[in-house]
Amino acid sequence: MVPAHFLVLNEFPLTPNGKVDRRRLPELETSQPTRAPSEGPRNTDEQGLVEIWQEVLALNRVGIDDNFFELGGDSLSATRAFARINKAFGMDLSLAEILEHPTIRLQAKLVAQFKGTAPGRKPLIRRQPRALTRA
Repeated sequence: MVPAHFLVLNEFPLTPNGKVDRRRLPELETSQPTRAPSEGPRNTDEQGLVEIWQEVLALNRVGIDDNFFELGGDSLSATRAFARINKAFGMDLSLAEILEHPTIRLQAKLVAQFKGTAPGRKPLIRRQPRALTRA
């Protein structure tokens, strides 16, 4: 996890008891920096990925060269996107494979290569039958 903002202070404002006075801390600038417009989707696979990203990240516009994590994605949203991508395109890729390709352009190459290759649904957890014993 990487902090979205850093604020450098020479010293923290303190209360009379020596604790950090949070009320006197300066306000953070929360406006997002202006991004250069990125290229839009070029085919149906990229369009499908854009729609998944927009839903997961709650964004109106996503370009094919935008980085998932620079747009505000985190590990939880990456897991949600990963599950939706595999389901939408009939793939069975690992989360690591999706994370190693953090742009739609790169993920579209994975989709083109592996779309429709998922075998039948597998249980998420394999359960071993256990013999019940009485003590």
